[in-house]
Amino acid sequence: MNFIVIDDNQHHLEIVTKALEKTYPDAFVVSCNDYSSLKDFTTPYDVALIDMVIQKKSGIEIAIELRKIYPQLKLAFMSSHNNLIFNVQELDALCFIRKDHFKNDFAIFNRLLKRYLEQNKMLVFHLYGQNRQRDNMIYINTSDIVYFDAQGDCIEIHLYYTSYKVMCRFKDFIRLLDGLKQFERIHRSIVINMRYVQFIDDQKITMKCSYKTICLRPSRSFHKHFLQAFKEYIAL
Repeated sequence: MNFIVIDDNQHHLEIVTKALEKTYPDAFVVSCNDYSSLKDFTTPYDVALIDMVIQKKSGIEIAIELRKIYPQLKLAFMSSHNNLIFNVQELDALCFIRKDHFKNDFAIFNRLLKRYLEQNKMLVFHLYGQNRQRDNMIYINTSDIVYFDAQGDCIEIHLYYTSYKVMCRFKDFIRLLDGLKQFERIHRSIVINMRYVQFIDDQKITMKCSYKTICLRPSRSFHKHFLQAFKEYIAL
């Protein structure tokens, strides 16, 4: 696993870096106090811990830029200004770490990261309508899947930021998700990620997505089972 830590407070930067190296001894940790000094973006970073208040550029601005380079990047924000927690809710961050409660909040960060890793897989598909060559393959993290549905001889995968059509049979896709409790079937040809559910009523399920509001109608035969599965999921 690859971490990047960005904080212009050198003392706190060292605290976070040492905590990560101790907790994840096999991980690669890069730390810097000036984002503009970063030159190498070839390293596939998995998690970024970013200070919210940095002199030259805000933590949110840095996070947005990093997400453009690493769409799968998981974020954790840090600050001594606890009221800033409300500014990061739209970025789907793992957590907000209070510097004045670092030991406690870092433990929470570790639990959430562990849960995230246990519930996610990296999937590889060939893009639909393309030749079966390496350049036409797409790598998708299951955590980014909002829902997917069968469309004839392909699957359309709706991610948080975009969507892709891939060559895969519906039953084979479901088999790939075995053991991931956040996925539940709501229709003969639709499976959703319950992590992105915002609202449920008798007629539809409203899903969270960055580019539009998604409303899906569960079929009668799957609705009751879905409601029970969702109840169990949110109790985890």
